[in-house]
Amino acid sequence: MMSKRNRYKKKKEIRVGNSIVVKDGVKDADFDVDMGGWQGRIIEIQKHDDGDTILLVEWDSITLDSFSDDFFENSEEEGMAWQEYYIPTTEIKITTPRDTKAETQKAIRKYSAKFAWVHLGHQGKEIQAVLEGINPGDESACFNAWYDHFDKNLSFPFDAEISEFQERGPHRAGEKVQVLALEDIEYPYGVLVKIKKDGRKYAFPLCDLEASDTNSKLHDLVENYAIWFANR
Repeated sequence: MMSKRNRYKKKKEIRVGNSIVVKDGVKDADFDVDMGGWQGRIIEIQKHDDGDTILLVEWDSITLDSFSDDFFENSEEEGMAWQEYYIPTTEIKITTPRDTKAETQKAIRKYSAKFAWVHLGHQGKEIQAVLEGINPGDESACFNAWYDHFDKNLSFPFDAEISEFQERGPHRAGEKVQVLALEDIEYPYGVLVKIKKDGRKYAFPLCDLEASDTNSKLHDLVENYAIWFANR
């Protein structure tokens, strides 16, 4: 005769770190996407006064790899986290992990680098093209990528205007200058260019300049950099 101990399966507990799978038919409340079969790990448990328990789940690398570019882009544009999701316990089942935590973090870094700037609209996509594959938190690598991009695409000299308030020094917002060449990279000012004003030459942050010809590709290049610099 089967003992009572073997007759019933022990209910799997919901704990931080457990792997879960979303039940069939469950849809993303934001984009109406079918999430059935998505898997991840519990990183937070919230028990509400009404008795409901909500889980914050970080998707595993296999789930992240299944997302379309549109899903990443829409999430970024709407300011929503694509790597994690709040979900009630009624919509998940405990399961066994199918990747490691290290593999999940590697996937998050990969897609963060690929889609970090698309929330800035069409200019964000142009910025993303310059910084493709670069960790958005690695400012040194980002500045170097911008410098190389300008070295290949900016034509000198060009006329510009100082577009940002200058707390120190001889320059003022609204002054006209001529941009002569790329100069260097200096932290925290970023890419520096050589400018000419009133017959004198200075090193000046490119992020504080706006190209005078607003209809030129050159203007867009400089503006994209200034937008990235302000939002980095």
